This record gives sequence, structure tokens and C-alpha cells, in this order.
Amino acid sequence: MYGMDRLTRIRLTLGPARPFILGKLMDRLRLGRADRELRARAAEGSTYTRPSTLWNLKAGLAPTPPAAWIDLHGPAILARAEEIARHRFDILGSGPYTSAAPRWWWEGPTAGIHADTIVDARERAAELPCDHVPLDWTLDPVHGHRFDATAWYADVKVVVQKADFKLPHEFGRGHQWPVCALAALVDQERRDHWYGVLRAQIIDFIVSCPPQYGPQWTVATGPGIRIYNMLLAWDWARQSGMGDGSLDAWIAASVVDHAEHIMATREWSGGMRNSHYLANLFGLVACGLYLDGYAEARSWLTFAVGELDRELRIQFLDDGGNFEASTGYHRHCIDFVEHVTALLDAAVVQDDTIPRPGPEWRRRLDVARRFLAAVTPNPLIGDNDDGMGVMLPDMLTIPAREPFMHFPDFGLTVWHRPSFRLTARCGPIGQHGKGGHAHNDQNSITLRVDDEDVVIDAGTFTYGADPRRRNEDRSTAVHSTLVVQGLEQNDWPDDSVEGLFWMMGDRAKGTILSASATTWDAVHRGYDRPHSRQLVVTDDMIEGADRYDGRHDARVCFHIAPAVGIDIHQEGRVVLTGRTCTVELTWSGGAVDTVPASCAPGYGRTLPSTIVRLHLDGPSMTWRLRVLG
Repeated sequence: MYGMDRLTRIRLTLGPARPFILGKLMDRLRLGRADRELRARAAEGSTYTRPSTLWNLKAGLAPTPPAAWIDLHGPAILARAEEIARHRFDILGSGPYTSAAPRWWWEGPTAGIHADTIVDARERAAELPCDHVPLDWTLDPVHGHRFDATAWYADVKVVVQKADFKLPHEFGRGHQWPVCALAALVDQERRDHWYGVLRAQIIDFIVSCPPQYGPQWTVATGPGIRIYNMLLAWDWARQSGMGDGSLDAWIAASVVDHAEHIMATREWSGGMRNSHYLANLFGLVACGLYLDGYAEARSWLTFAVGELDRELRIQFLDDGGNFEASTGYHRHCIDFVEHVTALLDAAVVQDDTIPRPGPEWRRRLDVARRFLAAVTPNPLIGDNDDGMGVMLPDMLTIPAREPFMHFPDFGLTVWHRPSFRLTARCGPIGQHGKGGHAHNDQNSITLRVDDEDVVIDAGTFTYGADPRRRNEDRSTAVHSTLVVQGLEQNDWPDDSVEGLFWMMGDRAKGTILSASATTWDAVHRGYDRPHSRQLVVTDDMIEGADRYDGRHDARVCFHIAPAVGIDIHQEGRVVLTGRTCTVELTWSGGAVDTVPASCAPGYGRTLPSTIVRLHLDGPSMTWRLRVLG
């Protein structure tokens, strides 16, 4: 099925979306009005903002990474920059590819685009070296599909069969630009070369993607992250003694284009907001801080800081976990807040009148950092698309891990033992019951021994490019929990567009009844009868007890990491052998088998894996995972 049917839409409207109906209606009216205004402006002239001598960019707001960071990561930064200079990229598991557009967009059909927009694009293109080959900002390099560079942003089809919009969208976030700026710090002898690469690729984007046209303007998340990275890279280049007035003028004008587009199309979704809205605010803060002399800049900043303060209280739960039921999106969202907080703190030195983070902002950030410590490395609970605000290593503040860390609001307990990390998940599906990035992972566990994954979550391979695989990755069957044949813990809509980011309500109502340094007790009601799981945790062993007395066949499943060998012994035990560890699985009766599966250690990357299944021959089963070494 390729579209959501009317009955399903009504069920969702009267279910998870019900508290937000009025807000969503008002938001749709706002977006429609904004789109009409943008279309009218585009019909009258250029969508580009003309540079002005009345406003300019502030430099020195974002401190460059410290010398120790440069020493540690410099070689990798330089190697990545060398690839960027050759237009070689690897986006979300695409594998290395060369980005080269077949032509400039105005060299093809341009029906509906005002001649002034074409003139302004050509004027900016004149700044590029004569031998410059344009980058391809519309390409999905995995499937070979190009999204229409000249389509109006609201008319671009985001979901296309056998194509992934996320790939050009990720490429257009500008993560390569800070890398080029840092390469100049690492390689001082070729500083001018790296500035030339940075300059050309920023202008390339501005030329190739005129405001309001093409996929790079379709979802306001992209403009938010992109303008932050553009300004960060420009600032670091300026602090290193590089820059020119011409580029400054083009970037300043692009700041206006980005901020006005984000304000017009921001993704508040009538209150059913998510990480996208944080990305919008992330970019608006940078626009408001860096653009000096522009009348609206302070209002962007004031609005964004006020909204971020509110979003911290909504999108981060009291226990620190993100409200999207995903450890990957927790990392994504805290990255926005970390960078904005550091930028605001640095900017106060230059201008003490700007709005700044208050005590509650900083307290909630500290609590969110504690959650981040518990889930680093990422156990891939819920969706994961590897998104970040700034794609550079070791930029987040991660406090020390604690032996026992419990997060009742998120529904996650983590034990850090001397030789292993165990996670146990049972809780809400997030996003006010929408469940857009949740998986059917109630009562599931992951186990990491000596820095090696043994029992895993399936991860997230893709979204719209393969709806079948997207739903498989969030299904109960690929999680390490009790799986009932023919049933899901929660259902999702049967469609391949919006339904990929919805659950049909939180039927499971997962609840952790108790948790301690050695025990865990939880239950969910997603099947015809409740499934309860109890755990006992020691320094070398996890004992589990599962109970389900429903009508259907059930299996206790363990999704095993690809690199782990599986040896089934006749005496009722399974030996799991990793590169550096061995784990023994035993259980109380019932047959055992294995089934092939797939897992995604990162978005766009898939590996064959195996699920070990213990078949219940009664209403309950006990099992034991013992770490042998």
C-alpha cells in the first residue's frame, strides 16, 4: 500500500493526534499561507537575497577545537578533507562516490523560475574557478535517483519508490565545510588551498540550490543544520586568518535566505514536534548571532532561544532521556543543544545583551548528558539515522558512567559491570504517543561484552527507500525479547509514506515495575496476554524469567551480532563466541533454533545476522547468559 487510507487517518486523528488537532490545523493554515507568500514573491523576482553593505557577519564566536583535539583527530580530518577536495563522499552508508552534477540547473528546463533568480545564480557562479565541476546536491547515490533541482520546495516528492530522500538531504547539511576549515589548522602550509576548497563548495551550494527550489529546501531541518555548519566553517576560517569580502557578502545574504525560509516553514507540527524542530531552532540561533546589522536578526535569536528553552522541558524527559524513545535521536538532539549552548556562552563575551541559557536549561542539559553516558556506545534502541548537528568526533560532553543507571521516564535500565554492559528496555513509544521513531522493543535487552556487541538491537537500515525493511527493523521479531507468532507489540499503519513514522497508539503500555543494581521487573500488554520479564544481574551473569500465558506460540529471542559465532550443543546450551569474548546461553526446556536476519549498525548499512530462538513449551521459561571470558 502506498498511501494512508481514510479510515487509518481517522483512527490516528482520534488517537495519538487528538490532543493536537487544533494545533495541527492552525499550523497547516500557517504553512499554507507562508507557501503562498513565498510563491508570490518568487513570481515577482529572484528568490535570492541581494547582499548589502548595511549588514555583515561577526567572527570569533565559535572557539576552534583545542590543540589536544587537533592532535588527536588531525590526521583523520586531513584525510577526510582530501576526499572532500576531490568531491569524494560517503553519505549514510552509500560507499565512496564522486559527486558531479551533469550540468548547472539553469542549463536545463527552468519553467516557473523567474529570470532574476537565474541571473543571481549565474552572478554567484562567476565566483567559482573556471575549471570547477558542480557538485550534485540532488542525487541519491545508492539508487541513482535525482530529485528535481528546479521543483518548488513544497512540490518535491520526498517518498519515491526505490530512492532515499535522506541521502541528498544529509549531503546538503554541509558537514563537509567545518572539515575543510579544520584542515587549514592541521595543514598550515596549504592553508590557502583548504580555504579555496571551502569557498568553492559553499558557493557551489548557494549557486546550485536557489532558495525555495529543489530538495535542499523541502524539509526545514536541512536548512537549519546547513546554515549552522556554513557559519561555523566560515568563523573558523576567519579565525585562522582566511577569508574575503566577496564570500562574506554571499554568506550573509544566504543567512537571510535560510532564516526567512526556516521561520516560514518551521516544523512545529502543531505541537507534535520532534528533532526537526530542534534543528530549525539550531540554525536560527546561528543566523541571529552571526548576522550583524540586519533588522530581523535579533528577533530570530530571541525566538529561537526562547523556544529551545521550552523544548528542553518537552523533548527531554525528567530522567534525561529524549522523548522520541530512541537512543540515536537522543544523541542527535543533545548535539544540537550542546553546540548552541557553547555558541551562546561564547557570544555573550562580545555582546552581553543577547539571550542566554538559564539555570533550568543547564540543569536539564546535565541530566541529558548523564543519559548519553549510559548509552555510549549507542545500543541502537529505537530508530537511528546517524544524524548530528555537527559531524565531528568527540564534540559532546559525556560524564563518567555509573554501575547502575535507571531511566524510568524513557523506560531504560543500564548496568555497567566490569566485563559487560546490559540494557533492558520497557517504556513509552514516545512523541506524545505517535511512536515515530520507536521500535517494538518492549522487554528487550542488549549485551555488550568487552567492547564487543553480542546481543543486539536490529538498528535502522532505511526509511522511505524500502518500506518493507523499515517495518522489519522496528518489528518485535528482530528484538531480543519474547516474540509471539503472528502478533506485534504495537501496530503501525499499512502504508508506505506517513505510516512509516507512526504507531497506532501505545497498546503495549510497557512499564518497568522495579529496578535495582541486581534485579529488574517489567511488563507490557501488547499481546493478547501480558508479557512479563524479570532479570537478575551479577558480575558475570544475567538470569532471565519470561512469562506469557496467551493462546499463541511464543519464543524467547536473542538477536546475535554478525561477528559472533553460534554453536548449539545437544545438552541444551548455546555458546556465543566473539572476537574477544565467550558467552554461554542456557535455558529451562524447550527447543532451540536459529533464523537468518539482518541488522543495521548504521543507517544505510546492512549486515547478515542470526536470531537464536528458544521455544516456550509452557507459560514460562527461565534462561541464563553467562560471560565466560
